[in-house]
Amino acid sequence: TFVIDANSGTSSRTGTITFNWNDKEYVYTITQDGLFVANAVVIGGTCNYTLSTTTFSPGDKITLTMTPGAHEHIISVYANKEDVTNSIRNNSLSYTAKNENVTFYINVDHDPVYAIDIENKNPNGGRTIITPESPVFEGDTVVINFLPNPHYHVSMFTINGVSHIDEIVDNRYVIENVNSRLNIVVGYAEDPMFDINIINMDPALGSVSAISTEGRRDRVYLHENVVVMFSLTPHTYVYSFTINGVEYVNEINNNQYTIRDITENKNIIVDFRSEIAYLEVIVTNVDNAIITIEK
Repeated sequence: TFVIDANSGTSSRTGTITFNWNDKEYVYTITQDGLFVANAVVIGGTCNYTLSTTTFSPGDKITLTMTPGAHEHIISVYANKEDVTNSIRNNSLSYTAKNENVTFYINVDHDPVYAIDIENKNPNGGRTIITPESPVFEGDTVVINFLPNPHYHVSMFTINGVSHIDEIVDNRYVIENVNSRLNIVVGYAEDPMFDINIINMDPALGSVSAISTEGRRDRVYLHENVVVMFSLTPHTYVYSFTINGVEYVNEINNNQYTIRDITENKNIIVDFRSEIAYLEVIVTNVDNAIITIEK
């Protein structure tokens, strides 16, 4: 028989006594009268936690703050055998102590994982990059970047059968808080082309040509820029220069004009004029006239 005589009014509220007898170790917990002990156990995953106190009296409030590991979440929490899960608020639990020691059992599980399936209907038209790559955890944010080839654009974009093409901004789309498998279908199509038609009203006085910044002449792609160039014979000038019926003659600079961001067919009409003037003199009475003409 061993007798442990606890002191009264000890400075330490809790402690342990450990001794060996016949090669067996004995450990006893000593607490101040009326005090109980609180601790926690994590089950099934990882979770950092803190207890507002590890010793308490009945009726005290004990706060358990929990921080699950990356891509993990709390399933349930028990105080001894009592389910206190519904009392959790923002991974924090407030518990009213009873007349007994308490162990909090924190049950943790990994977040669900979802696959991302992507189909490109036209690989020759561009490619699509998804970050992070499949699979992703529930609650993750997925960023989709569309990389169309030159003169191609995204013509089709669905997620689980629903079109989101009108929500693409600067060839980028963001899916927040993923909560299911993602089936993504993307299609790329060639940009439309537009005709550049030129009518020269007087080819004898000058010529006019148009060429895109990428070297195309009669047909150019959507959003290309086209430079209109004028070549004049001596003593001529551009009298009129219209594009789809609108006059631009006063905007010609160094015999060039740039049509920016083509979005439609362009009909160009140019009219050249000569700077040489002709003077016609009609004499009705030759006998009484002296005519002198100087340049």
